[in-house]
Amino acid sequence: MDYDLLTRPLTATQVRRQMDADGLVEGVVAIELDDIIDNDRDRVMELLSEALVNSNGLEDIEYELVGSDGDMLHISVRGDASSLVEDEEEEEDEDEEEDDY
Repeated sequence: MDYDLLTRPLTATQVRRQMDADGLVEGVVAIELDDIIDNDRDRVMELLSEALVNSNGLEDIEYELVGSDGDMLHISVRGDASSLVEDEEEEEDEDEEEDDY
């Protein structure tokens, strides 16, 4: 195996650190073959997003099968996480404003 398989989704801090200048983040995740077979494309994109960033908000997802282990598919996932970081920053700003009262 010439890739690092994520055992859990990236944290918000990891997403911010790994994002490139265009807001893209990537990693290799494991998805069960049955999840691919049993769901439509939109749901599969949500599953890939959740596996990578623990949210279904990843946009412009690109993916490539890079390996497998039994019925677990190892998929390289890349997508735009900039909106996830913006949402988190807005929540932090709101929390700070509430603390001021």
